Amino acid sequence: MSQHTDTVRAYLLDLQERIISAFEVEDGKPFVRDAWVRGPEERLQGDGCSRLVEEGNVLERGGCNFSHVKGPQLPPSATQHRPELAGCPFEAMGVSLVFHPRSPHVPTVHMNVRMLAAHRPDGSVVAWYGGGMDLTPYYGREEDARHFHQACKDALAPFGPELHPRYKAWCDEYFFLKHRNEARGVGGIFFDDVSELGEQGGFELIRSVGDAFIGAYLPIRARLPGLSPGPLRRVQPRLGPRHLVRSAVGRPHRKHPDVDAAGGELALQLAPRARHARGTSLHRLPAAAGLGLSDLTPTAPLAAPEAFATPLRRVGIMGGSFDPVHVAHVALAESALQALSLDEVRWVPVGQPWQKARRLASAEHRVAMVERAIAHESRFVVDRVEVDRAGPSYTLETVRSLRQAHPDVSEWCLIIGLDQYLNLPSWRGWVELLGEVTLAVATRAGVTPVASPELAAQAHRMVPLPMAPHEVSSTDIRARLARGETPESLAPTLLSAGVARYIANHQLYAPGDPR
Repeated sequence: MSQHTDTVRAYLLDLQERIISAFEVEDGKPFVRDAWVRGPEERLQGDGCSRLVEEGNVLERGGCNFSHVKGPQLPPSATQHRPELAGCPFEAMGVSLVFHPRSPHVPTVHMNVRMLAAHRPDGSVVAWYGGGMDLTPYYGREEDARHFHQACKDALAPFGPELHPRYKAWCDEYFFLKHRNEARGVGGIFFDDVSELGEQGGFELIRSVGDAFIGAYLPIRARLPGLSPGPLRRVQPRLGPRHLVRSAVGRPHRKHPDVDAAGGELALQLAPRARHARGTSLHRLPAAAGLGLSDLTPTAPLAAPEAFATPLRRVGIMGGSFDPVHVAHVALAESALQALSLDEVRWVPVGQPWQKARRLASAEHRVAMVERAIAHESRFVVDRVEVDRAGPSYTLETVRSLRQAHPDVSEWCLIIGLDQYLNLPSWRGWVELLGEVTLAVATRAGVTPVASPELAAQAHRMVPLPMAPHEVSSTDIRARLARGETPESLAPTLLSAGVARYIANHQLYAPGDPR
C-alpha cells in the first residue's frame, strides 16, 4: 500500500464507525460485527468488516460493510482503456450500506464510496473513484426528497456546479430497470471511474459524499417523531427485502435491485402483496414537478399528468355499526391518524350488517351520533356509502366504492379491532379485500397480532396499532341505558358530551326500547 491508500483506508474505516455509531444511537440496538480476512493462498487478498442489524427498533434490517481487497494484476476489463497499466497490481476498497427501516414512512437508503488503485512499477499510484447515494421511499414526501437531493448537491458543490446535474442524471440512468421499463425511488447521485480530479481530488470527492450521508438521511427519520416504531408486520417471513447488502468492491457491473431513479419520472412502489406481485409500480409522476425538485436540476420539469394534479393521499376507513359510537372508537381512529400519518379517516356507519341479527338504531341516528363524536377533528369525515346503499353491507364492496369515488387516494387503511382481524376469514370476499387495503389492527401495547393459519397463508399488509385498554363497548352502554342510567352520566368516560346529549334528546336506548 501507498501512503495515499493508507489514508483512504483510514478514512473509510472511520466513516463506517461514525455511521454505525449514529444509527446505534438512533435505533437503540447494537450492530453485530463480522470481520473477515483473505490469506495469501487465495486469488484475492485483503480484509473487511460487515456491521449488521436485524429486527431493530428503527431498522428492520441494515448493513454497513467495509472491504479492502488486493490482487497481483488488474483484470483485462480494467485495462481495456488503459493498456499501459496491464499487469499492474491493484487494490480496491470501499464502504457500502443499505438500510431498511421498519416504518414504511421512512425511506430505504443506499450509499457507497469506493476507490480502485493501480500501482505502477515506478511506485506511483493511479486511482479511480466512485460512489453515490439514493433514496427509495414507500410513501413519497416532497420535503424528504428535497432535503436528500439538496444534501447531495451540497456535497458536490465544492467540485464545481457541473457535477451535480451530471451525477444526478447518471443515477437516474444507472438505476432504471429496463426489463420493467420503470424507475423506483427518487434518485440521488451516482458516479464511477472518476479520475479527472486527480488522486487527492478524487479522495476529497468521496470523502465529501461519505460525510454528507448522515445529515442527508437521519433528519428524514427525525422529522417523523409521531410514527409508531411498530413495523408493517412481515406476514410472509421467508420473503426478505430485495435490497441486498453486498461488498462495496469487486463488482464492476453491480445491479442495485431496490433503487430506481429515472430521469424525468418517479415511480412510487408498495411492498409486494396480493394483487401487486413483486411490488410493481402503482403510481408514477414526474420527478421534478411531482416532488418540487426543479430547482435542483437544470433540466426543465415535465408537465404533471392531470391524474396527479391533486397530491396522492393515504386514507383510513373506520367502519362499524356505531350503535352508539363511544370514546374507544374515537381513540382508535385518532391512534391510526397519528401512527399511520393518514390524511383523513372516513367513518363508515354500517347500513344493513350481514353479520348482526339484532335491530340497530336508525341509520340517521347513528350517522348523527358519529358526526357529534368526531366534530373536534377536521380530518375525520362521515361517509354514507353503506347507509345509502340497499342490501347487506360488505366491506369489500365498500372499499371498491370508495376507490372509485376517490381516485386521488393512494392507499386505503382499514382500521379494525383484534377480534375482527382474527375472524377476517369469515368475511365475504376476504382474500380479495387483503389486496385492496392495509390492515391497521388495534392491539394492546407490546402485543403483536398473530394471524390464524388461514389468514397467515395469504400475503397481506398489517400494521399494529398499540392502544391503551378501554373497558367500553356499545353493548354495555346500551345495557346501562336500558337499566335507567342517564346518557349524561356516561360522559365523558364512555360517551362524548355531544353524543350523550343526542341520545338523551332522542331517548335512544331508554328503558323499554326494543333494541
